Amino acid sequence: MKKIKERTGIYEISIKERDDGYVARMSFKLGNERNPRVEGFGVSVELAVQNLLYKLEEKLEDSLQKGLITNRINKIVSQKLIKSINDLEVTMPEIMQCVSNLINKINIVNSKITDVLTLQNGVIPYCNQTENIPNLVLNIPISNNTDTNSNRIEEKILFEAFAKEWFKFKLSLCKETPDNPSPLSQKTIDGYHRPLFKKIIPYMEKNKIVYLQQITKELIEDLLKQLNGYDNKRIVYIVFSMLYQYAINNKDYKGENTILKVPKPKKPPKKGKKKKVIVKRANEEKWLDLLEEEYYIEKRDCFLILCGLLLEGTRPEEMTSISWEDIDFNADTIRLKEAYKSFSVYDDDCNIIGTEQRLDKLKTDSSYRTITLHPRFKKMLLKHKEEQKERFKNSIRMKRKKKYWSEKEFVFLSRTYTPYLSTSLAKPLRQFRKKHNLRKCSSIRIKNIICN
Repeated sequence: MKKIKERTGIYEISIKERDDGYVARMSFKLGNERNPRVEGFGVSVELAVQNLLYKLEEKLEDSLQKGLITNRINKIVSQKLIKSINDLEVTMPEIMQCVSNLINKINIVNSKITDVLTLQNGVIPYCNQTENIPNLVLNIPISNNTDTNSNRIEEKILFEAFAKEWFKFKLSLCKETPDNPSPLSQKTIDGYHRPLFKKIIPYMEKNKIVYLQQITKELIEDLLKQLNGYDNKRIVYIVFSMLYQYAINNKDYKGENTILKVPKPKKPPKKGKKKKVIVKRANEEKWLDLLEEEYYIEKRDCFLILCGLLLEGTRPEEMTSISWEDIDFNADTIRLKEAYKSFSVYDDDCNIIGTEQRLDKLKTDSSYRTITLHPRFKKMLLKHKEEQKERFKNSIRMKRKKKYWSEKEFVFLSRTYTPYLSTSLAKPLRQFRKKHNLRKCSSIRIKNIICN
């Protein structure tokens, strides 16, 4: 988005930035009416323009139904609209679709107009009632659903744009604000991206579904049927449920909540109770001895983390995230207060463009706790602490970055002096087991990485 217009001429779109997003506005003269100013809001300029186009389409349809349009709509309305789209550089497919639909409806009123308007980045024919717009307009009938109390025509919701707006809304809930004191974990929202953008949206495109109102019970059931595994079906069902709830709460959606008609995916019955293979107490000392030995040979903190998982029974992400100030060697305790995780980074169109690592909240409220420091682990950590101080002191990398050791430093660091992610423990653990010919087994939380 390169251009934002706050002041424009008549019939052109203006864009104004607010703290929570953008407002797109346009005056739209219809027949003998005055010039009512129609506006749409969105978290991005593109969404604001799309919502404005929905409102303009609704205004046109409502005025037509009420008999307020007595004269042909000036063709300059369409010309100025197209000029605005080009000037704002928002000629993406979703917006072009909205413009095409709006111009088609204007042509229904102005049946004698045969002009052709051309966009710089695409062609939109300006045709009469009997003409079609190739490749841009789908033959979707105008909705006849009305609100009996207000005679208001229900706004059709473009599904893909709506889905992206919902996803951005969920991401906004991951930030702590006065109005949102208990933010969501972005890890949860990241889990919605694949089912939404790799499963749901492609399926709707394949079936030429443009509007939320077009989604039927049969479509959702067919999509769920095509998915493999209970977990895939369950998360897609959950995403649909949240999409409809968002539409009802934020879009004044009056259509059917179709997902309520679809049975929830059923968890398949277990074929048999799987026997858990654990590190028995008799073998635990062997594991610890080998892990400690491997740590001193390889000088890799990951083996010390695995010792901590066996001795303390924490989740991997809890153990990898502790700092030295979280350990009280006098009271023999470890405080668990944060988790170091990897998150996706998105562009304005909700595409994943990278990842970032940072501290985040723990999995549950009960995860925030203080645990007892095992005597053997305490001995390992005291020695490790002195070695880490020495490593920082002799590191050319740290000197160049002007970074010095402190009690706030993470206890366990990789060779690049960054904290470990819980997922990065699986590979060294497999190599360790293979090297020492150990069985694939687990011990409390350590099963989360051994069994992967």
